[in-house]
Amino acid sequence: FTPDGETLLAARPGGADGPGVVVRWEVAALFDADADDGGVFLLDPLPLDPGCEPTCLGVSPDGRRVAVGGTDGRPRVVRVQPRRGDVPAPGFTYRAGAVDAVAFTPDGGRVLCRQGAVVV
Repeated sequence: FTPDGETLLAARPGGADGPGVVVRWEVAALFDADADDGGVFLLDPLPLDPGCEPTCLGVSPDGRRVAVGGTDGRPRVVRVQPRRGDVPAPGFTYRAGAVDAVAFTPDGGRVLCRQGAVVV
């Protein structure tokens, strides 16, 4: 969830239909019994770069960014509300192996990543 509780985020691996994405739902609509679709409002997904098979995600303290860890060992950061022209960042590689966990520092200035017993 984003810190304001308005958006639910989940990472979905890629496949034949394209690269992995971060799927977003509007939480208020999940509980709107009067909605025609049963109350589920799926927002546009946030695309990730090709080759990213997401394993984990973490939301920044201000709720504007999400860090995504992948099986390729490359954490990525994307905006929760993308801007026109945004292109998925390719991430960076620290070491081989899947990223098991990601988290922002309390000030949102850095992302911590865990790969096995190593935290970066």
